[in-house]
Amino acid sequence: MNIKQLHYFHELAKHRHFAKAAKACHITQPTLSASITALEKSVGTDLVVRTSQFVALTEAGELVRQYAERMLLEQEALKQELALFQGELSGTLRIGIVPQSNLDIMPFIARCKQRYPDIVIRLSVLSNEALLSQLELHQCDIGLGFDEPVGGAGRRAFHVYPQGANQMAVLMNRDEADLYPHSGDIALAELQQQPLVLP
Repeated sequence: MNIKQLHYFHELAKHRHFAKAAKACHITQPTLSASITALEKSVGTDLVVRTSQFVALTEAGELVRQYAERMLLEQEALKQELALFQGELSGTLRIGIVPQSNLDIMPFIARCKQRYPDIVIRLSVLSNEALLSQLELHQCDIGLGFDEPVGGAGRRAFHVYPQGANQMAVLMNRDEADLYPHSGDIALAELQQQPLVLP
């Protein structure tokens, strides 16, 4: 077993498709398949249920996926720590953003690139649900979204840094607007019966 095999296996578990995983790893599909087979031989059990294509991970495969993810994260952390000896931070910073969040991320990215030119920034536009999922799976390092759905154990899993209130406005035709007061805030509950198109 080696770190490259674990990387290939982790990509296969993520994409759940041999061709897509091979493309993500910049290798051919036969090379990926051979690496997964070699990994299975080294651990002495099947990790993938497959016919002519990927079907699912076995129970042992799911266990290996969890360990592989932690080991790959540790490897990346080690690379970043070692980069400090050369005086510059390097690596990849993965940022997920929900389009409706009112924070302008571009000045942050510009300052980060200016200060740390060796850091690669990957920006993904996601729904809030997908963002929380990717944070939990360590597929995003930072998320800019809404924290309202994060409660209980989920909230304890994240460090949440409030960035101010998200300003929203309701746009409607004049006939509908007459049903609401002309000053003050409108609670979302008051709009429950209205067909809404959200940004």
